[in-house]
Amino acid sequence: MTTGTPPQRRFYHSKWFQLGVGLVVSVACLAWAFFAMAREESPAEVLRKIGSAFQQADYRTLPLMLVLLLGFYGLKAWRWQVLLKPIGKYTFREAFPPVMIGFAFNNLLPAHLGEFVRVFVFARRHQVANTAVLSTVVLERIFDILASLAFFFCGLAVTPGLPQETQQMAWGLAGVVDVALVGAGIYLI
Repeated sequence: MTTGTPPQRRFYHSKWFQLGVGLVVSVACLAWAFFAMAREESPAEVLRKIGSAFQQADYRTLPLMLVLLLGFYGLKAWRWQVLLKPIGKYTFREAFPPVMIGFAFNNLLPAHLGEFVRVFVFARRHQVANTAVLSTVVLERIFDILASLAFFFCGLAVTPGLPQETQQMAWGLAGVVDVALVGAGIYLI
């Protein structure tokens, strides 16, 4: 049995370092956007337009939108927690941060590549195979597509002015998609 000093924690694992990197990236992206706009017009004109936009904005719905957005992210994390059950028992607190990291990277990267970041972060943090975590994200996307199709066909079925045959076909397709969605949910349970 050897006793010694505990292993040194690397500087890049520090919360302060990670916060600093996040702030530097945010400031760099804002500067990039500002200077891209300033190529078209003078920097003073760009600042005037930005200030005017902030003054004209209606902030009354902002608290409600923030609550709804937090609820949306919470539901996504809860759903992912349920989908992760075959891999292991993970809490909401363990599922929520990778979901938020994935959404943050979706804002920066094209084609929902943030989902791969979410998989990487979760798999690395919990020492789980990347492929197992990726399969839950793929299943999540399948549910999203089926739900979107169900809403689309239901909306199409009640759209006024469409031919009767189109509305009937939309109701039929909405039913098929709903059955597929319920079947996938039952299979998952």
